[in-house]
Amino acid sequence: MKKESIMDQKKWIDEFCDIMSILSKKRIHQDTTDNGKGEIGVLISLTLCEDGLTSGELKEKIGVGSGRISDILRSLESKKLIQRMTDPEDNRRVRVYVTEKGKDFAKEKHDLMKKRLVHLMDFLGEKDAKELIRLMKRIKEYQEQMDQE
Repeated sequence: MKKESIMDQKKWIDEFCDIMSILSKKRIHQDTTDNGKGEIGVLISLTLCEDGLTSGELKEKIGVGSGRISDILRSLESKKLIQRMTDPEDNRRVRVYVTEKGKDFAKEKHDLMKKRLVHLMDFLGEKDAKELIRLMKRIKEYQEQMDQE
């Protein structure tokens, strides 16, 4: 890519930020997330792990702090989507397990997200969908580089 002027870059950055702001408010993924609360991430992590996880393990998996994971678990438990049980191998630890209701809820959200993505890909068409995926991979590469610095 040739060197662009600083004014062009500023325009692109402003346009990108405007679009991202609008998309976050429009919630293209409406009803497929928990508005950034982290509950879906916890349910998915637990669904993939039959042996349950400790709150510390969940905290690491979804990248939140101790206070936030406590709030998430309390919320999910009040909705009967998870249950906490003493670790059978170490009575000092508590493991968190997804309930059947939690599995059903996570599957419902996952299926809805996939359905919405199919609609998005249909809307974009094959060429633009492939370009979007290519660009997202490039952004992922950039993020991985930034993480190493």
